[in-house]
Amino acid sequence: MTFDKIEQDNLAESKPKAKSKPKPILKLVVDPGTSLSKILYVVNSDTVKWMTMGAEYLTLPRESAKSLPIDNGMGQPEDNAWVRLSKSGECHAVGFVASNYRATASIKKLKHESLPFKILAAVGAIAQREKLGNNFKLKLGILLPYSEYRSSHDWSSELKTALSSFWFQAQLLKIKLSSFSCKPEGYGIAKFTNRCESADYFHQGNTAVVMLGYRNTSCLFFRRGTVSKPESGTTDLGFYTLLDKLIEKIPSMTRSDILKAMSSEFEESYGRVGNNQTYFSYKESSATINFASLVKSAPSELVEKEMEKIKNAYDLSLNEYWSLLKNWLSETLPRTSEIDAFVLAGGSCDLLSNHFSSYVNSLSAKCFCTNSANELKRYLLYGKDPRKERFMRESLAVRFADVWGFFVPFVKYDLNLILDRNTGEVISDGK
Repeated sequence: MTFDKIEQDNLAESKPKAKSKPKPILKLVVDPGTSLSKILYVVNSDTVKWMTMGAEYLTLPRESAKSLPIDNGMGQPEDNAWVRLSKSGECHAVGFVASNYRATASIKKLKHESLPFKILAAVGAIAQREKLGNNFKLKLGILLPYSEYRSSHDWSSELKTALSSFWFQAQLLKIKLSSFSCKPEGYGIAKFTNRCESADYFHQGNTAVVMLGYRNTSCLFFRRGTVSKPESGTTDLGFYTLLDKLIEKIPSMTRSDILKAMSSEFEESYGRVGNNQTYFSYKESSATINFASLVKSAPSELVEKEMEKIKNAYDLSLNEYWSLLKNWLSETLPRTSEIDAFVLAGGSCDLLSNHFSSYVNSLSAKCFCTNSANELKRYLLYGKDPRKERFMRESLAVRFADVWGFFVPFVKYDLNLILDRNTGEVISDGK
């Protein structure tokens, strides 16, 4: 062996080996709602981002893979989401892809029946959106109705196995689930209340957290900060109950018609945060219903009369719906003398706020106004985010409030990280 060869070998041995790039860590919390899946996530230690996915789900034969999208074209990954557990297995379409096959969101099925595939679709969409590659670590939090979260151990191992190897569109992903937590709906609101100015009251008294969802209404009852299982529960008296009661009175309507007629009024406002940098936000008013849009094929002279008819039917349906909810709360919660405070949250809480306030006052209890939704907007709506108007128009801040309350402690999110959407710079002042 020549001297030059020996020198080359010695140099090769002494040269330090290049360290492999650490795998990305995706941290996300998912609320798989029956009307919309709400998702907050962060990659490594970056700033929080949001994503929504339609609630529709459909299992398709493996041959359907030929006609399903294999890239996003001009769309978004979350709108072209479908997964397989094996390359030749059945196709599981989620959200917009499923709706293209005329699938609908199911009211009757339990959420966890389609949950593994919705989680896979969300993880795959984020991986594609954030260019994470096909091999990374995952910290996952899930919110479910109280009646379903208690059985999470029955399907969590199945989810972990599925994440370890699955196909998103045409890409194989191998994800290591390093942390998993399933909590009941309302948990995030409770955690937020626990860290705000009313925390002492929450710890010392007995508080009911009521979550008004589309398919379910859940109630978590806390005695001095600890959940009382016998006095907590879930009912199927979700917001769709109100819609169906209105449809009974005005048969020409559909759930979709009524949901489209509902909107939130908002206006843009300005403020300053950290180093006097300007930010933009929206001030949101209560949800409203455009009754005129619900009038179908009426002569112009009868439009006002039809609108009044629909409004009266809606008011009656709302009162009937509240009567059912109030009766359920009375059956679920302890004696009224033992209830010190209530927190009302969920996507339809605005519509029932007056009824709920009167109910709380009649019990001589305190009503906490959670600011979780307003806090979340400070972290998501800076600058010229093109999706910000949709976020406000669809009242997503209110619908994301429970997710945000869970997300912050679960991922140990740094509340000083506010991103200026104009410059991409972090504003290091969360005050």
